[in-house]
Amino acid sequence: MLAAVLGLAGCGGGGSGSDLSLGPPPDQGGDGDNGGEAFDFSTAMLTIEGPDTVSPNSSSDYVATLLDENGVAPPGGGLFVSIQPTQGIVNPPGGANTDAAGEVNFSYTAPNADQPRTEQLRANVSSGSSTLSTRLDVMVTPDVFQFTVPQPNRRVPPGDLGLQLEWFIGGEPVDTGEAPPAGGAGPIMLSLSGDGVQGGFVVGTDALANPVMVDLVDGEFADVVRLTNSGNPGNAVVTATADGGFTASLPLMFVGQPSSLDLSADPTTIGVTGASNLRAVARDSAGNLLENVTLVFEIQECAGGVMPSPDCPGGDRIEAGQQTDVTDATGVAESIYRAGSSTGGAIVRVRTQAGGNVVDTIAINVAAAP
Repeated sequence: MLAAVLGLAGCGGGGSGSDLSLGPPPDQGGDGDNGGEAFDFSTAMLTIEGPDTVSPNSSSDYVATLLDENGVAPPGGGLFVSIQPTQGIVNPPGGANTDAAGEVNFSYTAPNADQPRTEQLRANVSSGSSTLSTRLDVMVTPDVFQFTVPQPNRRVPPGDLGLQLEWFIGGEPVDTGEAPPAGGAGPIMLSLSGDGVQGGFVVGTDALANPVMVDLVDGEFADVVRLTNSGNPGNAVVTATADGGFTASLPLMFVGQPSSLDLSADPTTIGVTGASNLRAVARDSAGNLLENVTLVFEIQECAGGVMPSPDCPGGDRIEAGQQTDVTDATGVAESIYRAGSSTGGAIVRVRTQAGGNVVDTIAINVAAAP
């Protein structure tokens, strides 16, 4: 602290009048910035404070502080503190002199990084032959703004599908309902687009909407968000946008309701007690293969071992068996037909379990051994 001293001399003929001076007389050697207390470098401590996790290419503010054990800062113009990063840029370049509080304020611009990496801010200060050093580890973590569920290019059947997203800035999860972090963080907007696709989003218990605004807590949706496919097949894109230029896209394939089934048997002629592999392929009206469709395989035989094509004699058709299977990612469901001890044959029918109005059939002949 600067000290102001007002001195008043006598009125004699040799008087010099009044005198105004700042600080202690030069020959007293005190530290006017510290109320007369001398700075003791031998007990000093050098520290760096600021964010320890940052985003690539982002700029953050830091402060290096030099004080002795009594909290006294270096006098006068201070001491020069050298500040060097392992990677990135500091400003002012190289460092600066401490101010009256013993501080050096500087900014650090982190380097680019596509994976988390640790950089160091290193500070050094010297007085005579003595040197103090310190460092601060800074994690440079790429920002994350991406969909996590479902996986890209997945086939989405008619109905609802869970949707999840994560948002991290500099390794910290974003809460859109609180004060924005770096880059801004208002509610994000979800939108659905595509050639002929229909649907939208259901947030919590709200009605279906497209587009829709969604809040985040701890970097994730604050409410359950479900994506709805209303049944029109086509390529779809779910897009999320947020303040600060953040955007993410999720390409999907919307498929429709089952429109056709193609049933095949291998072989179509078998011997007594033989077996035939059944394979049914489900497609929508656009020809897309349908996953997770439950199909019902049914066996119809005629009494007396007569081949039931086109009808059993006298209409005496027997429902001999039934089995279900769910189509895989290629739209295929499978079963096995096993013949009994009688020759003749059977009609195998496959249908969708839901509704049952999509059907295909194939005839299998059971022949006697040659």
